[in-house]
Amino acid sequence: MMKQRNRVALLALVMGLLPVAANAVDLRSQYRLEVVRNMAGQVISSNSSSYADLVSINNKGHIAGNLVNNGTYAGAFWASENSDGKWNVVNLPFLDARGGNYNRVNALNDNDQMVGYSTEWASSSNSKQHAAEWSLLSDGHFLTTSLHQGNFQNTSTASDINNLGQAIGSSFPPGVLSPTMLTAGFNPTPTNPVPTEGWAIANNDMYAGLTKIGGSSRGFIVDHNGIHTDIGIFGKAATAINDNGLATFFDSIDYNNNHVAYDLRSAAVLKAGVEGAITHAMGSNASSSIVGQSFVNNRGHAFLTQNEETWDLDQIFSTGAGQPGWSHLEAATDINDRGVIIGTGTYLDTNHRTIDKAIFVLTPVPEPQTYAMLLAGLAVVGWRARSRRRG
Repeated sequence: MMKQRNRVALLALVMGLLPVAANAVDLRSQYRLEVVRNMAGQVISSNSSSYADLVSINNKGHIAGNLVNNGTYAGAFWASENSDGKWNVVNLPFLDARGGNYNRVNALNDNDQMVGYSTEWASSSNSKQHAAEWSLLSDGHFLTTSLHQGNFQNTSTASDINNLGQAIGSSFPPGVLSPTMLTAGFNPTPTNPVPTEGWAIANNDMYAGLTKIGGSSRGFIVDHNGIHTDIGIFGKAATAINDNGLATFFDSIDYNNNHVAYDLRSAAVLKAGVEGAITHAMGSNASSSIVGQSFVNNRGHAFLTQNEETWDLDQIFSTGAGQPGWSHLEAATDINDRGVIIGTGTYLDTNHRTIDKAIFVLTPVPEPQTYAMLLAGLAVVGWRARSRRRG
C-alpha cells in the first residue's frame, strides 16, 4: 500500500509539469513559442511567396505538412526535432518515381504513418490524384503506398489515419466510394443516410465526415456501433474526432460562428474560437482542447479553446508589426495530447525579412514552483525507500 501511495504521489507531481491553460493567468509564461527551422537554420519557407501549410503533430512531437510555392503545392514533408532545436525535414516521395502535380499529406498518426494524396501514372500522359500512405522505415526513408481503389480515372484522397493504421477518405466523383475506408479490416456499415465523404477517424472505430442530402452538405458522426448521427448543415468537413466522440468542423454547424464542435456523449453543439468571430476548428486532442482560426477584423487569429475558455494566441504572443519575431499568429492547425500546438503565422527575422506562413510551435513549459515540487516529491520518495530498506 505504501508503494502504491508513493507512486500516486510521484505521478501527481510529474503530471503537474504540464500546465493547464484554463487555470493560467498569463499564458505567455506557460508556453514556449518557437519557429521551425531546418538543419541549416533556415525557417521552413522557400521564399517570400511560399508558405508551409502545417497539418498534424503526433504525440512524439513529429510534424507533417505541405510546402506551397506561388499557390501550388510543392510537396509534402515530415519533420522531427533534434536536440539543438533544429528540425530534420524529409520530403515525402511521390507514388510514382516520375513525380507529378499532387503530393499532399493530410494526417499523421503516432506511428509516423501519414495519409493524403499523390500523383499516380497509368501511362506517360495519363496521371491522376490518388489516395496515398507514407510509412517511416527503419533507415529513415519513407515507403509510399497507393490506397486508391476502383477506376484509375477517378481521383481519391485519404483524409485521416488513426493509431491502428485505419485510414478514411473519399473518391471523386462523389458516390463512387462512399465513404472510402482505405485500410483492410475496417468496414463499418452506417445507417441511412449513407455518408459520401469520410474526413476524420478515431482509434475506436468512430469517424466523422460530410453527407450530401438534397444538395445540402451536412456533418455526421458514426459511433463504434455504426450508429449515424446527423449534426447539421455546414459548408466544409470534419477536421478531427477524438476517442471521446468530440468532433471538430471547419465551418459552423448551425450558422453560429462559434459552433464548430459536437460532443457525441452529451449530444451537444460546442463553441470554440474568439467570441462572435467566423471560426474554423482545425484540431483537437484527447483532453478535448480545440485549436483553429478565428477571423478578427477580417484577419485570421490562432486560438486555443480549453475547458470552455478561449485564448486569442495572436493577441497574446505576437510581437507587433516591425518587431523581430512573430508579428502575427494566423492559425493553430493541430494540438497533441501533451498540449503542444502547431500552426502558421508571419515571422520577421533579425534581418527584418518577412516570412509569410512560417511554422510555429507552442510547447507547454513547467512553472518554476513545479520544478521545486517535483524535486521535493522525489526527495520524499527516495527518503521513504531508504527508510524501508533500513527497516
